[in-house]
Amino acid sequence: MKTRTILLATFLFILVTVAFAQAPKAPVEARPGDIASGVVESEKEGKLYLNTTPCKSAQEADTVVFHKPYTKTDAGEIVCNGHHFDKVSVRQQ
Repeated sequence: MKTRTILLATFLFILVTVAFAQAPKAPVEARPGDIASGVVESEKEGKLYLNTTPCKSAQEADTVVFHKPYTKTDAGEIVCNGHHFDKVSVRQQ
């Protein structure tokens, strides 16, 4: 019985560890004066989500959240694995 409990606990620990390892990173909140460049993931309700590492997978990507007021300017283009993305630079006011 004790061996079965240990095996079950080990299995559950491994499942939880794998689940957390595959979860995307939490976004970083921009503070006044912060500037970042990347690809806009979404822009709505006064928030802009900027992926600063668009060539990485969703689980490894770094995202910065900007809250209005912020300024957004075109910064060229990013090419990842043959895909072209519009690059922007965003500054938190």
